[in-house]
Amino acid sequence: MASYNQINGLTATEHTRLLTDILKTEWRYDGVVVSDWFATTSTAASANSGLDLVMPEQNNPWGPALVDAVMAGEVAEATIDEHLRRVLRLADRVGAFQQKRVWPSGLPSPDSDSRRRQLRDLAAGGMTVLVNRNNILPLVMGGDTTARIAVIGRHALDPLAQGGGSAKVRSPHVVTLADAMVRPSAAIR
Repeated sequence: MASYNQINGLTATEHTRLLTDILKTEWRYDGVVVSDWFATTSTAASANSGLDLVMPEQNNPWGPALVDAVMAGEVAEATIDEHLRRVLRLADRVGAFQQKRVWPSGLPSPDSDSRRRQLRDLAAGGMTVLVNRNNILPLVMGGDTTARIAVIGRHALDPLAQGGGSAKVRSPHVVTLADAMVRPSAAIR
C-alpha cells in the first residue's frame, strides 16, 4: 500500500524509485500496489510511478481523468495493461474467477475458546519481553502482594482495541488493562 506521506519530497503514490524500481523490479513483487484511502493526488504521475489501484474507487484522480491522460499520451496503454494484469492476477489468486467460491470449512467461530487461544498465541509471539536487570525499572518484583500499581488514563478502562477506517473491526471480546491486572485469567481465557 502506498501511503500518504512523502519520501524525499515525493508522495508515496508517485514514487517511481520505490514502487517500480525497487518494489516491482529489484524485489520482483508481482502483486498489486494500492493507494491508501484518498492518498492519491495526481493522475499521470501516480499511474506512471507504479501505483496499480487508487482507493476509494469513486471521486479519485483516476477514472475519466486517467482515460484522458491515456488519450493525451501522458500515460502509455502498456502501463494501463500492466496495472490491469496485476489486478487480475490478484483476483485469480483469491479465487474470484472460480465458478463456485470455496470457503474453508471447520474454522472456529470468532468468540470461541480455540480462537481466543490462537489470538493470544499470535499476540504473545509478537511481544518483546522486558527484562528488569538490577531492578532499574519501577516494577514490583518477587511476588510482593502488598505493592500497589496505579493505572492512569482512560484507556485502562476503555481500551482503544483497533484502528479506524479499514482497520475497524467489532471484536467479540476485549479485555481492559484494569480487568487483566485484577483477573489475569480474563486476558488468557
